[in-house]
Amino acid sequence: MDKEIFSTIIRLPLKSVRCHSLKLSPNDWIMPTEFYRICCVYFYDIEQWSFYKQQLNDEFMNIDRLIRSLTKLIDYYPLLTGTIHIDENDKSTSILFNNNEKQGILFKAISMNISMKDFFLLRNSNELINKIDPLTLFHIRHSRFHCGSVALTIQLNHCFADAHSYFQLIRHWVQLYHEIDFEPIVCHQRSLLYPFQNNIQINQPQILTINKEKTFSSINEIPPSIVKIFRFSTDELERMKNAGKIDLPIDIDYVSTFHVLCAHLFRHVTLARCLSPSSLTKLYISTDLRPRRQKPNIPSNYFGNAALYSYLSTTSGDLINNDHLSYWAAQVHRAIDMTMDEEIENIFNWIINQSDKSTIRPTCNPMTRDFLITAWNKMGMYSDSDFELNLHPCRITLPLIETMNGAAILCSTEKNDGSIDVFLGLDIKTMNNLEKDSNFRKYC
Repeated sequence: MDKEIFSTIIRLPLKSVRCHSLKLSPNDWIMPTEFYRICCVYFYDIEQWSFYKQQLNDEFMNIDRLIRSLTKLIDYYPLLTGTIHIDENDKSTSILFNNNEKQGILFKAISMNISMKDFFLLRNSNELINKIDPLTLFHIRHSRFHCGSVALTIQLNHCFADAHSYFQLIRHWVQLYHEIDFEPIVCHQRSLLYPFQNNIQINQPQILTINKEKTFSSINEIPPSIVKIFRFSTDELERMKNAGKIDLPIDIDYVSTFHVLCAHLFRHVTLARCLSPSSLTKLYISTDLRPRRQKPNIPSNYFGNAALYSYLSTTSGDLINNDHLSYWAAQVHRAIDMTMDEEIENIFNWIINQSDKSTIRPTCNPMTRDFLITAWNKMGMYSDSDFELNLHPCRITLPLIETMNGAAILCSTEKNDGSIDVFLGLDIKTMNNLEKDSNFRKYC
């Protein structure tokens, strides 16, 4: 049996709290406060640890050192020790700090009765997640396998930070583990995600991907789905990109690997769904605002939710009849380029002027006709998570996406060579159709 070694709450001393609450931004308010968590399990192989370190009798992925560096980390990320508060009137969210003994970062250490190799064969990474405590925004679970290898589960509530922030947080924790005197530079200025000027007479934004109607199905309504990982090698991606550059429209001077891969996935998933030719379908692309918003500028080290969905809309028939990858890659390029200052400003104004923020919902319907893409592959998933110097994870899993349907997350791989793992969730029938489509992997 697996055995819990200890469980502790890492708290921010009350005297260190400069304020007792922090109001979040309009872009945070539209995130659900429950269920939505960013979670990765990082697997570290002790056999890759240096012989020199072993000779010094150091402990691999040392628990005391992890806790010490994590305690220092909250000096720079005090929000991690707070709790979510929902305003009684407009339902906007903020972070509260108080003297509750249960408030802080939950850290659990578990001793596993199985080797990591056998765990991969016999068990599921969902077993390595802390039971959700609604008061806790940041969860850590350190699981040491019988062989000495370690799985580190890091779980963050999505209601106040996005994936960019999640991986920045891990990178800073790693740097503190290496050097306790390291001083991370973090931006917590939520006002950067407020409108530059509040306009009460705001018109509905052109690219609005949220509304006041419930369009996401409840968890009980989600049809049976399956998540599979498709690895696209650097050579495959290069061939795909070259195909995507042929005969570009005159107003598009380039397309990136991301544009081309999004277009390829969108088209082939839509084909696999066997929709009627007249069916409207949309591709929603999570777009980071940090490099895009200029007034005011959002620094790359901003901690919070700073992404909006760009989207392109078409019909299933258009996707069936037009097989030119360059055309659809250009459409993706244009959709992302529409997410500029004026539209961002309009969206934030629209959110602020809704009397009840809890009624705001995404407009997409990924379970039946739409498709969502999120890219994590350039966020240092593997390269920036070497707690033991230069020992990178041998595997990273995403255990909370088993019910993902109509969506893809693009991740880097343990090779760190530009190859991409696409975590793709679809209903079972659509997945079977996709895998039978010989053109889906035509660039292999």
